Amino acid sequence: MIEVQLKKKLKDFTLDVNLSIKKGQFVSIFGKSGSGKTTILRSIAGLAKPDKGKIQVENDIWFDSKKDINLPPQKRNVSLVFQGTALFPNMSVLENITYGMKKKDETLLEEVISITNVRHLLTRKPFNLSGGEKQRVELARAVLKQPKVLLLDEPFSALDIHSKLEIYDELVELHNRFNLTTILISHDLFEVSKLAEKVFLIEKGKILKEGKPEDIFKDEKYKSALNFYKNLLGGLNDDKAQ
Repeated sequence: MIEVQLKKKLKDFTLDVNLSIKKGQFVSIFGKSGSGKTTILRSIAGLAKPDKGKIQVENDIWFDSKKDINLPPQKRNVSLVFQGTALFPNMSVLENITYGMKKKDETLLEEVISITNVRHLLTRKPFNLSGGEKQRVELARAVLKQPKVLLLDEPFSALDIHSKLEIYDELVELHNRFNLTTILISHDLFEVSKLAEKVFLIEKGKILKEGKPEDIFKDEKYKSALNFYKNLLGGLNDDKAQ
């Protein structure tokens, strides 16, 4: 179980949230840009310090303002994937994805390479990769670190729809195969409805609703947007079949 209780004064409002996430869940924090989503993720990772609160992952306390506990990022067992990739330009794909592995595990390495479809890229350098390929490499590296929490900060927002759909399937397979606890930050309605088991709807630093995607997105404004996506995908699939 992950318990996140935090308050932090931001420019236009105070972020004040309380989240409970079960081990092995795939959850999304969904809302408009500037609503406080990334600050939550950065606080969990140890890259931002809340003004008050507590972050506990299973039996480990990562942050507690009352007890003056604030573990540095390197002592929090998390992997964080951003929209912009952070691959080492002088390393091959294989060197990048194995960087940070706790121990050599060829079975784990083979499984992750297979699921993320990066085998044909292993000898390449990052500058030779497309955007979708770079994000596959980022995901592979993140999972190979065997984190307690996988944090995703809108990592697919710059990709085309075909690349997104392929990576969504790979991400779900990684999440299920390795029993990851995954937290996705996104303002993409279709992405969240396709990937998340549980959604936290945030606006101006407050959680307005939480629940299954079908319950959170049952309002007509969300249904219309989802139908647009479905129609778009239907057209793309028809074009692909021709």
